[in-house]
Amino acid sequence: MKLKVDIDKLNVDSGFVDVRRWFNRYELYIDAQRPIQEVKEGETATGNDRLEKETIYLRYLPLHLTGSILCCFEELEEADSRNYPKVKELLISYYSTDRSTAYNRFVESKYTGTGIDLYIAEMRKYLGVLGIRRESQDPLLLEQFLRSIPESCAMELRSRCGKEGDEMELSAVTQVARTLRSLQLDDRGKFVGLASPGSVVAGKGRDHRRPSRPSQDERKAGKNPAKTVACFACNGEHRMCDCPIMQAFRASGNASGPLSPAGSGMGPSTNPVQH
Repeated sequence: MKLKVDIDKLNVDSGFVDVRRWFNRYELYIDAQRPIQEVKEGETATGNDRLEKETIYLRYLPLHLTGSILCCFEELEEADSRNYPKVKELLISYYSTDRSTAYNRFVESKYTGTGIDLYIAEMRKYLGVLGIRRESQDPLLLEQFLRSIPESCAMELRSRCGKEGDEMELSAVTQVARTLRSLQLDDRGKFVGLASPGSVVAGKGRDHRRPSRPSQDERKAGKNPAKTVACFACNGEHRMCDCPIMQAFRASGNASGPLSPAGSGMGPSTNPVQH
């Protein structure tokens, strides 16, 4: 007699699901579909038999997953995705979360460059634990994603995906975000779109550097590094009219003016008329 059993697909987006219990039922379901092999008295299952069972579990597992947990499975590292016990352990750990923890992780999450689809799938998992239905999740996911990435990247996505009078859709934003260069990581693990201090800003057909802002102490003292002047006679940090060398020559009654200091590259202050 053939044993007829059935198992629902694992869907964590519709509400809280005991993933560990589901995996136990899934393995029983797969074992029930296989022909029963007689084991002689005194014999036990070998390592090869156990490996064969795990291979079968892993082969049919994607057919029994749906929604965000299927995305998580597809985004696993290749080495992990070929190991059924590892896959089972990771998926159970991902989705074994209470409501309080799920809420905190959702609102405090930051995108770290691990993959747009994997991040969305993980956030959708938390919303599922909180009991939010799939059709109501996309607006929350969209806003949280835009808040979890650098502000410059979010502004670029809003300008490219937003239309006046229309609301952005999660599918359109994620499609653009997958190819957005500013959301890719550089060699140091930082987002390409993050501007460093003193970075070059494009404007009016040429590059301009942002001047450094004066410190609070410099502003109190009336100093501004961006407006520092240099004397043409001695290269000191003062105006030429306040130069001590010029004042000394004026006091001595020398009308022709001083020669510039050696090595300054300046000639006399008055040039003879060329004939």
